[in-house]
Amino acid sequence: MKNLRPVRLSAAVLLLLMVIGLGVAGGPVLGAHRAWSAQTARPQPSGRNRSIAVTLAKSAQKRARIVTGTLGHVFYTKKIQAYGMVLSLQGLANLARSYARARAQVENAKTKLQVSQLEYARQKALYAHNQSSSLKELQLAESVRNQDLVNLETALMEQRILVGTALQQWGEVISNWVFNNAPSYSKLIDREEMLVQVTLPAGEKISPMPRETTIKPAGQVRLIARFVSPSPRTDPKIQGLSYFYMVSSRIGQLEVGMNVAVFLPAGPTIGGFLVPSSAVVWQNGQPLVFVQTGAEHFTARPIATNIPVPGGYLVTSGFSAAERVVVDGAQVLLSVALLAGQGA
Repeated sequence: MKNLRPVRLSAAVLLLLMVIGLGVAGGPVLGAHRAWSAQTARPQPSGRNRSIAVTLAKSAQKRARIVTGTLGHVFYTKKIQAYGMVLSLQGLANLARSYARARAQVENAKTKLQVSQLEYARQKALYAHNQSSSLKELQLAESVRNQDLVNLETALMEQRILVGTALQQWGEVISNWVFNNAPSYSKLIDREEMLVQVTLPAGEKISPMPRETTIKPAGQVRLIARFVSPSPRTDPKIQGLSYFYMVSSRIGQLEVGMNVAVFLPAGPTIGGFLVPSSAVVWQNGQPLVFVQTGAEHFTARPIATNIPVPGGYLVTSGFSAAERVVVDGAQVLLSVALLAGQGA
């Protein structure tokens, strides 16, 4: 919200003050019934602003369009906007094919080794009992067994390298989906679900990450995304922590490579009063609201603006549900006070 720091009265405010019956050249208009008065209380401890109190007759309030209302009690959770990208699954498909071949090679090597081990054991027993096996046949059986053992070790090593590469790219959860042909992997391959990489702004951290959050493709409605796992890699352009989420693709809003906005709750839910932006005025850098303390009496009260929310600010102390706050016309009241020499 742009800070309004009145130093002089604008032409519009001057005109309004004249309309509601206030003299702007030589002070207030005095008569049998004075329409307004401004009272100066003791200075605030900071010394920057004085307490501001304004008295305004009901008729003048109506002409100035002063509107009051009670503050609604709301609950707010801080949210971080992260960056999302819908991922291509070509890498997962390639991984699945490579892993299937590697697993087949391992199983084939195991089978061959079992056969050659049995043959080597048979030739060794025959040779030991001076039966029909010759030394040459025993050595050949041993050589085949040893080669099959090497082949199995090689196949296992290739499988381990493939697993390690998959873990570095996709993490344990998604890699295991692929290795075990899990239903979640099938949904991705069948495009029932889309995989989204969510990257936090650099330096941000949320622990734990929400199990569900919302994403918003440009120009479309928000979608629910479900947490999968941390991502072992980040977006090189953002350099923040990354995570995988899954989103239903049945309504056809997502395409591979699409960037989406992601809104993540961060921190506890806070309860307080919603002060609308229209109620806040600024004087000497201090945000104020006017509280109605009587039918014709209003007092300015400082508020904290460190929790901006849609429509205004969340305040956690200093107000009650029964109090009425000026939600329209607060700037007029401040201008009246300034005209009387308050808040300078």
